[in-house]
Amino acid sequence: RLAELVRALGWRDPVLPQSMYIYKQPLVGAEVTSHQDSSFLFTEPRQTCLGLWLALHDATVENGCLWARPGSHAESLRRQFARNPE
Repeated sequence: RLAELVRALGWRDPVLPQSMYIYKQPLVGAEVTSHQDSSFLFTEPRQTCLGLWLALHDATVENGCLWARPGSHAESLRRQFARNPE
């Protein structure tokens, strides 16, 4: 089903190279501030990596749902994360 979704978004031959669960309990740990996931999923010479966020439980404003700013997917990358900067 994920491959069908990604194809519908225009990606060809999608592959799932990684999956992860993030357990973010209310009032535990630090706040996750506004960011672009592409900061961490950046590839060159062209963008070949797509991140998807799927809630496994009901996500509400009260328990910390995902927020997205309309049109932000079309903005340029503001910051690029480098694990081992040269």
